[in-house]
Amino acid sequence: MELLDLPLFPLGTVQFPGYGLPLHIFEERYKALIADCMMGAGRFGVVGIEHGVEVGGAAQPYRVGTLAQITELDRLADGQCTLLAAGLERIRILDLDRTGKPYLRGRVELWPDEDLPAAPGADSAQVGALFNAYLGTVLDAAGGQAAEWGLELPLDLPADPRLLSALIGALIQASPADKQRLLEAPSAGARITAEIALLTRELTLMKTTQAAPAPNPAGLRGAFSNN
Repeated sequence: MELLDLPLFPLGTVQFPGYGLPLHIFEERYKALIADCMMGAGRFGVVGIEHGVEVGGAAQPYRVGTLAQITELDRLADGQCTLLAAGLERIRILDLDRTGKPYLRGRVELWPDEDLPAAPGADSAQVGALFNAYLGTVLDAAGGQAAEWGLELPLDLPADPRLLSALIGALIQASPADKQRLLEAPSAGARITAEIALLTRELTLMKTTQAAPAPNPAGLRGAFSNN
């Protein structure tokens, strides 16, 4: 079990391993966090907010998040910056430190997907079909063409259950709480089972109400957050 001491970045969004997260940094505490990161390995933990607010206040993070690596950094006026953080691996928070720095830090362990429960091939095929149907319904409801959103439907989805479940978790236009539950699933098989239930629910709701969430290009390619 690999343990790390990391700066933690609480956000109102959920990052999945394998996906980038653009951030605009303007709060003083997060300017300090990024400055400290850049003096080290350029890594921090992205954690969803269970209680509290993202900007200007205290936040209670979920205990499962994602280890992120700064891959691009553009400095702006007044010490602000924009950056792109690549999601590397899941983490579990063991202890929190709220006093040593102006930002949150934590003792964490890396938590890669477990092997069990595994994902049967039939489940992977089912979740892939549901996800393509979901994307098509969302785009049709908005009256847009898939190409306008950088998509070519049906998507050619990965066969590997881990890659497939992470892609769906990252791209589905669901609530942060729903996405957090997907991130916390112990294995790719468990995540795919949860995604089948979530996609079935969303498709049924859209059919019943004749409404769909507005397509969000940022959400389909990784959410942008201001902090």
